[in-house]
Amino acid sequence: MSKLTDLTIAEARDGLRGKSFSSRELAQAHVEAIEAAAEREPEHADEGQAQRERAITVGAVVARRPDLD
Repeated sequence: MSKLTDLTIAEARDGLRGKSFSSRELAQAHVEAIEAAAEREPEHADEGQAQRERAITVGAVVARRPDLD
């Protein structure tokens, strides 16, 4: 499998639906990428938690809505 941060939106959606990974795992991969970037660019340091919360919400919606394509 590709790194979770390299997935397209469609690949991420399909992976969530297929339970290849959880929304928390997907969010954590992106948060870690944001945190790594924040070390290089401090103006992005506070974005990780907000992204984690958004990803968890999106994961829950996708799990309940199989009609979302």
